[in-house]
Parts: sequence; C-alpha cells; structure tokens
Amino acid sequence: MSDLESLGDPDHQCTELCGPYRETAERNLEALDESSHIDALYDDLNLVREHAGLLFLALDRQAPGFTLPVRSVAILLDMDENDVAAALGEAPVRARDVVAFAIEYAGEEGYVGQSLTACFRHQLRSQPETDDTAG
Repeated sequence: MSDLESLGDPDHQCTELCGPYRETAERNLEALDESSHIDALYDDLNLVREHAGLLFLALDRQAPGFTLPVRSVAILLDMDENDVAAALGEAPVRARDVVAFAIEYAGEEGYVGQSLTACFRHQLRSQPETDDTAG
C-alpha cells in the first residue's frame, strides 16, 4: 500500500513499509540482486512522486504564485515534458496551473489526482462525527 492509499484509510494496517524512511545510501541496495535493486529504486521513485503530488497541492493552497520549471514538473509527476510545455508554456509554471493540468492530464490515477483523493479521504476521517438523527 502506498503512502497515499494509507492516508485516511481506516483499514490501514502498518507494516515495515510504514517505518521511518531511510536514505538510499544506508540501505545497501547494491547487495540486492538486479531485479530487487531496480524494484527498490522504482518504489522510491513512486514514493517521491506521491509526495510531490502532495507538495503541489500544498503549494497551490499556500503559495499559488510559486513557479516551477516545466522540466521539474514533468520529472516529479511522471509526465511527458513536451506535453507539459505545450499545455503550460516554456516559462516556469505556477503551482495552481500544475495542479489543474496534472488532473486534466492523468485524472484520478495520476499522482496529483491520487493526492487529492487521499487528502479528501483524510479530511473526511478527521471531521468530528455529527449526529444525523438530531433534528
């Protein structure tokens, strides 16, 4: 289960994957066979992209005028750089525009879409329960 899937999930059961993140250099990935090494690196890359999605949402809310280079947006969110540039231009782009484009580009399955879903789920779980029968 990814960090985004577990955010606000009442059925989430922590495993060793929930432990503190350890930097790559400390994990001795070179000792793994090639396939496991590649899997570990892709797991890290996906984790970074999940948290980039959360970061873009936070920037949109807290610093909507903050701009990022098109290449950074493409790398962090696993998008085609030419598609990002064609849609948003070559100049650095605002976080708000990144969020809107990322949702249009990859929908709910993209990293920003998954982040929005996770944040919404977390907000719902964080709300105090109300008595619907009161009236």
